Parts: sequence; C-alpha cells; structure tokens
Amino acid sequence: MRLIDSHAHLLSGQFDADRTELLQELASNMEAIIECASAPEDFAKIEALMREWIFIYGAVGVHPEEISAWNEDAACQVEKYLHIPKVLAVGEIGLDYHWQPQTAKKQQEALDAQLSIASAAGKPVILHNREATADLYSLLEAHRPLRGVVHCFADGPEIAERALDMGLYLGFGGIVTFKNAGIITESVKYVPLDRILLETDCPYLAPVPQRGKRNRPDYTIYTAQKIAQEKGLSTKQVIAAANANARKLFGLPEPEKDAENQ
Repeated sequence: MRLIDSHAHLLSGQFDADRTELLQELASNMEAIIECASAPEDFAKIEALMREWIFIYGAVGVHPEEISAWNEDAACQVEKYLHIPKVLAVGEIGLDYHWQPQTAKKQQEALDAQLSIASAAGKPVILHNREATADLYSLLEAHRPLRGVVHCFADGPEIAERALDMGLYLGFGGIVTFKNAGIITESVKYVPLDRILLETDCPYLAPVPQRGKRNRPDYTIYTAQKIAQEKGLSTKQVIAAANANARKLFGLPEPEKDAENQ
C-alpha cells in the first residue's frame, strides 16, 4: 500500500543535492505528496515540481515566519496559483509566536485574509500553530465552517476536540514517535481514525527510528506504525484510512487498483 504525505517541504535546501534521485525512489511507494509553500517565492518552484512529478501536488500560502512577505501582491499571487488544478490548498498558513511575537497582529491579519481567500476559492487550509493556540482558534471560529487540517498537531485531547468540532482534520507526524510525545499520544488515541492525516514536515522532525536524520516522505510509515500501536489497529488500516481522508479533504484522485494494492 502506497503512502500519502500530506505535508512536505521538498524544496528545502536540504534536498538540493539529491532531490531528483530521491523523487525517483519515492515514485514507487508514494501515492501523493503535498508540497507546502512558505512564501510567494516558492509558488513557481512548486508549480515546476508538480509538472515534473505526477505524484506531487501543492499548497500555496504565506507562513507566519515569513510574515514580512505578506502584502497585497502576495494575496493576489495566492489567488492566482489556486487556479492551477494540482494546487489543492492554501498553506502553510497560521500563527507562530515563538520567534516573532511582536508580529502577532500582522500574522493574524494575514491568516484572516488567507482563510477568506481559501473560502472564496473552495479550497481547504493547512494550518500552522506554535505557541498561539488561543488566538488561532479564536480566529478560526470566525471562519466556520472550515475545511482543512491542523498540521503537526501537538496539543492534547481538549484542543483536539475543539479542532474536530470545527470540522478540521489533524495531521500527525514524527513527533508522535518521540519518547516525550505525552499529550500528543493522548490525542492520537482520542481522535477518530476518519479525521487523521499522515505527514512528515520533511526535512524536519524525522520519526524514531530515524530521528536526527533528514526526514523524507516515505518515513510516514513510522508514524502510521505508532498510531496503529496506540489505537490497537494494523498499520495497513491506519494508512488506508489516512489516505482516504487525504483524498476526501484535498480532492486527490483515487489510486489505480494495482497501485493501491502494492
């Protein structure tokens, strides 16, 4: 069974030396990879990557750490690229108060605008949250109903319940395999299987037993194994459900039968 990585950054400089070779290798075991933008400068690069590789799809948006790139032109660029069929979502967008808390207001304004763009285009959103939970969910409330995923979910069941109530999916990656996963593991147990997505955030956050190495899309298998262990399911059940969820949320095509059964 092939895998879907619902959140990757293959355009990272960490892949510059062997990106083509890696993608050639991944073509045999990945059903789809969603490459997420951080800033407008990524958009054309994502378009080129999608044209070259049939299993690569994209999301466009301005990440809160790139908030200096947010302006009227950036908003127009997001709207423009959403017309490309393989651009499936607005992302990666959200709030991050860890590095630049002084930009909180501008981050909120950018997120509010990009949520509106996504809604108008009928596209889901890929949400980033770091040390901004209260403000993020307060802002999301104003945009209900929502379609999207809270990427790299790292909160407990109480926040998971709030996200689920809004209609969001939760993306789980390598951190669920860490020894200090704590409340994240409790959320894995709590969240229904039909609301879970698998992701890597590669090249970051490689799962155990690859922790410390450069992460890559096919390492989603380790996250699937951990979720299966916590839920008392088979790894195949988790992958099948997460893949179905990704297809439903993002509108990914159904796989060919022979490929699906590999």
